[in-house]
Formats: sequence, C-alpha cells, structure tokens
Amino acid sequence: TRHLFLQGDARVGLQIVPPGSVHCCVTSPPYFNQRDYRADGQIGLEETPADYVAALVEVCRGVWQALRDDGCFYLNVGDSHARKTYDDPLYGRITEGNLIGIPWMLAFALRREGFCLRMDNIWAKTNPKPSSVKNCTTPSHEYIFHLTRVPTGYYYDREAILEPLKHPGATGALFGGKKYPGKVPNATYSGNAYDPSALGGRNKWSVWTMPTANYAGSHTAVFPEALVRTCILAATSAAGVCPVCGAPYRRIIEVGEPDLAWQQACGGGKDGGYRGKGKKDYAAAKAEDASAIKARILKSLCRKTTVRWEPTCTCNSGEAPVPATVLDPFHGSGTTTLVARELGRNSIGIELNPASIQEAKERLGIAAQAVLDTGAVEYEFL
Repeated sequence: TRHLFLQGDARVGLQIVPPGSVHCCVTSPPYFNQRDYRADGQIGLEETPADYVAALVEVCRGVWQALRDDGCFYLNVGDSHARKTYDDPLYGRITEGNLIGIPWMLAFALRREGFCLRMDNIWAKTNPKPSSVKNCTTPSHEYIFHLTRVPTGYYYDREAILEPLKHPGATGALFGGKKYPGKVPNATYSGNAYDPSALGGRNKWSVWTMPTANYAGSHTAVFPEALVRTCILAATSAAGVCPVCGAPYRRIIEVGEPDLAWQQACGGGKDGGYRGKGKKDYAAAKAEDASAIKARILKSLCRKTTVRWEPTCTCNSGEAPVPATVLDPFHGSGTTTLVARELGRNSIGIELNPASIQEAKERLGIAAQAVLDTGAVEYEFL
C-alpha cells in the first residue's frame, strides 16, 4: 500500500489530490471553539458559527472534487454551546448558553453544495467526557454523517459491517422452550441451540456504540480506530479496485437454502414458515398486511456466502486489482492511515500542524524516514 502525507492547509492540499481518485473520505475536523492547536490558519477558532461552517464547506468542496462518483464521505463532527450571542445569517440569533447545532448547520450547508446526505449515524460513547453540568444531560454522542455525490449507485459493502444477530453471549442458549410448553403441538422444535456465528448478521444500525479512543499521545481529539474501520470497510472493496479506471470490485453473494433453525428462532413453525392471517382490513387502510410481511421475512432467512469478487467496470485489463484510496483532510495523529494500512488500503492524509505530522510518524513507526519504501508499504511526505 502507498500512503501520502501532505503538510499544509486542507483547502490547499486538496488541490493536489487528483480529481475523482478517492474511494472513501473519513475525517473529523477541529470542532468550533473547542481547542487551539497553535497552528496558523487553523480551522475551529472562527469568530462565528457561520464563519466556521463556511470554512468547512470550502474544505468539503475539495473533498467533492477528490471523491469518485461511487465514493463515500464520512464526516464526524460534534456540537458546542454558545459562549456569547451570535447573529447567524441563516439561523437567526443564537444567544449564549444555547446548543448551537453545528453538525446540522454543516450538514444542510453541504446538501446545498450538492452532497447527498444519506444518513446521520450516531456515535454513542460508552465513556464520554465527565461533565459538571447540573441543568441538562451530559453529552455522550456525536454525529457521523454519511455523504455521497450521488443518491444511489455508490459503493457500499453492507456485508463487511454486519452486526451480530444477538449478543455473542447468547451462543448455545435455547430458544422456544418457555414460549412453547411441552403439551402444545409445535413443542417439537423447542430447545434448538442458537449459534450466531452461522447465521450471518443484521444490517448495521445507525447508532454506533463504542468508546472514545484510548490514545496516550499529545493529540487531544483522536477518534477511535473502530469508527474509522467501520467507515473504510463499508465504503471500499476488500478485493481492491481496477488498476485502469479505479472502479471497485463487488462482492458476489450466494444465497443458500432457508435456514430452518434461524426461521424457528424468529417465530417460524415446524417448516420455518408463517401461515397466520391478518384479521384487519389492511387494504382499506392502504397498508401492507403484517402477517404477509412476517411470512416474507421468514422466507428470506437464508445462509449467505461470499463466493467471489467481480469488477464493476468493463476494462478487462488482465491485471490484478490494486488497493482503494482513503482520504483524511484533517489527519491529526494518523488514525485514518493507521487503519487504512491495517486493512490494505492506500491513504492520503493532510495535516496543517507539523507537530501532528511528527506524532503520526511516530505512531506509524516511521518517525526517522522522510520517504520509506519497505516493498509492502510505501510512505511519502510533501
């Protein structure tokens, strides 16, 4: 894999990134009025929320240019309370003490710029920063906006980030025993063991519960590797991309026979199906029959297996696929590069603060090198 580091303002550095070359951008910009990184030209210490949002929109215009049409942009941003009164040109007066609403101000601004706002994922922190506030709740979440250039047709590998159907601690637990006592006809399928490892998983939910980063370096706002890993796995192909046009390889899934134990665990009968009939007049209410929905869901509970990967282009170069490219315009201590390297993806990181560049080098184990080529991993600093 190849990893490029650009030291300088993100708004300038993004002009160096070839247009349409990035498959995934995942970043967390400095938050409004939270920290002073002591770097000339830094974003985050603007006079007003409107100025801050405008600065980030300018950065995101560069992300738009760098991102492929089939690429995804994951933007992690937190909120803050007003320390004084602002007269915002779009949202009116924001008096001192109000929660500003920075994430949504930025999200709506990016939608006006042409981005498609696909989802407002929530990072639910299991170990939030302690708060002395006594007249409202302690903040324990941030937003991770999923943005794209197009509303459909972008690359997204849902299989790579499936969640367990139940907590792993349920392995071996028996289902049906209490619900179906021995004297009823369908008691024959009570007592089957639950094995989540064999049943695939559920589509990832929009609330991502994970702790904040356990990082001992001097950078004070490091987002967790698990968060970055989720974004990269979802937005880039594990098999790589076409070496000619950069189109990602897609996962080909083989759907097997219905899994009887899984169907029964979800309320199916002896044969895994459901033959209940709704008694309400769903047609009159212009609603779908709930019983039909349940029957359809049970029928779809089949084991799925990845059998191969196929290109999404017609180049037919005959060459092996190459790694996808991940971008972080606020590189900080290098979490994005660290995870990209671990997952076999290329990366581009832009960072204004020279001290953070040095910290990232140390974290990646390359502090003594300006350019390092180990054969398997290559680094370049500009």
